[in-house]
Amino acid sequence: MGGAPEVGRALEFVRSSGKAADLAMLKFVQGEELSDGELDALTANQNPDGGFRVPEVGPPSVVGRTAEMVIYLAALGGGDLGAVQAAADFLIESQRPDGSWGEAESLAVLNPPPHLKPGWIDAAGWETAACVVALAGLGLPLDYRHPIEFLRNTRTHLAAQRHLRLEGFLLYAAFRRIEGDGSPSASHMRVEVELTPPKDLEVFELNWGLYAFALAHDDARVPLMQAFGQALAAKQKADGGWGSGPVSSPYETALSLGALGLAGLISPPNTRRRATHDPDPANSDHGI
Repeated sequence: MGGAPEVGRALEFVRSSGKAADLAMLKFVQGEELSDGELDALTANQNPDGGFRVPEVGPPSVVGRTAEMVIYLAALGGGDLGAVQAAADFLIESQRPDGSWGEAESLAVLNPPPHLKPGWIDAAGWETAACVVALAGLGLPLDYRHPIEFLRNTRTHLAAQRHLRLEGFLLYAAFRRIEGDGSPSASHMRVEVELTPPKDLEVFELNWGLYAFALAHDDARVPLMQAFGQALAAKQKADGGWGSGPVSSPYETALSLGALGLAGLISPPNTRRRATHDPDPANSDHGI
């Protein structure tokens, strides 16, 4: 559509066509308290072990989806939710001895998509970066040195060879969050991210990027946030929604409204649940 995002039309689209999980996410984005039933809808795909499953794949908890949900909810101020804390515990328990993350070998029998393939280095790359962003974004005082070195040594040089472009966004956010804005690795990855015009990115990539950048301590004044936000606003469809495919998705629309708020293009999403104490994970000696 182009121009400023039409929030009213987006709200109408979600409310008229969204299912329970979509409506719950929309309320959360708007900073409204959720009823028990709405919270259940928002976390309907969470397993008893704290991880989130991908229904199209099967019942086991999936590291990548769990990190994704933590990133969304933490950036929207939901870090103190019990469901988010349980998801963080699942991620901590799933970390490998070398500091990386990846899917359990048991997932292989379910024939998951390549980006969730157990034992594949490209899957481990983006999932490790996502887990660092998710856990550090919660302010957990953990020792991130091993995963950061894993990412620096194995993933920073790939650029256009990446299976998922969003891995670059997550790498930038991970280095930025842990090592600060002056980090050479963060600067290197920011250059890689800036080489892809935001207008060429899909809605899900722009959403991932904006939520991750927000957890990396970027704010609406940062050019990268502005560029991603403006590109996302321009992808609003005629029906008021957003979607990575030809059809608008109520869930992606709710997430897009949250992302646009983080980018400062619309009234910001919920901030009242954000923690006031945000420890520096780089100075911690706690292990994960």
